[in-house]
Amino acid sequence: MERSKENITVLIKQLTRVQTEYAKFTGAKLTDNTQEAHRLKDLSAGLNALHHIAGECQNPISAEPPGSIGNYVENWLDLAIVELDLFNKHGSHYVTSCSEALLKTHGVINIWHAAPATRKPIYFRGEHRYGHELKSRLGRKNFVESNQSPWGATPIELQLLSDYQSRVRKDRDLAADIFGDMDILPNDHPAWWAIMQHYDQTYGTRMLDITSSIFCALYFACAGWNGEVDTTTDGRLYI
Repeated sequence: MERSKENITVLIKQLTRVQTEYAKFTGAKLTDNTQEAHRLKDLSAGLNALHHIAGECQNPISAEPPGSIGNYVENWLDLAIVELDLFNKHGSHYVTSCSEALLKTHGVINIWHAAPATRKPIYFRGEHRYGHELKSRLGRKNFVESNQSPWGATPIELQLLSDYQSRVRKDRDLAADIFGDMDILPNDHPAWWAIMQHYDQTYGTRMLDITSSIFCALYFACAGWNGEVDTTTDGRLYI
């Protein structure tokens, strides 16, 4: 039984490598409706079948936590195969746990970093409620065109910022929420852009929050602004 599982594990690794190389060579995606995509789906089906067989070949694993480090080291591969089998059923674009996000993201990063030309820093963004394009709050209102310079504020943005500053100075509760016991910043202070980004729920700015931490992004994909996890809606993790 152990020998069979070892052989299947080798097959899984080889087939995964073939699937990855085929996707890179053809540019096909599982969501496409092309002949190449169908072949990619056939490879995925074969991988899922192998994972299922590998799960049946493994020795039963106790539901109790391992009693020693030695037992954990012996069983970690079996546990990983079980989880791989479960989450691969949902497809490569669906994430159901933090460990699944780490594994799938790591695979994507490995592909990007395979060539020196694409070996660049990776950033993440988590959205608890999605359904719009990957645009800022201000960008979704079509106040800023995509061909406008990212290095200078437009007249519309400057007017919105001025209006927001006036609103903060007139609303004591809003000012206290932002600055607490500190004095309100001068209007020419650059921090106003960050303040407007996070406190102005009407317009915001053209900026999008990103992070180099996948854990931070996963938090924002799972939790609302009140810090509570809402299991009735799906979030999204961007890389």
